[in-house]
Amino acid sequence: MMALDRLLYNALVADFFFEAKFKLIIVVVYYDDNERKRIERSWRRKIASCPVETELRFMSNKEVINNQVS
Repeated sequence: MMALDRLLYNALVADFFFEAKFKLIIVVVYYDDNERKRIERSWRRKIASCPVETELRFMSNKEVINNQVS
């Protein structure tokens, strides 16, 4: 079972528990733009079939701010 499948199943359980007052936000950070379009298309297809309100965002690792102090 893929991680996305587990995430969507748990979102469905949460949505039922919270009486449809639940929204799932998924942010995927990618490092290689070559595979992003294929993965995004696949994930959007799966998410479209899930009845839970879901938002999917794809971000490049260059867009992510890392505030760690070294």
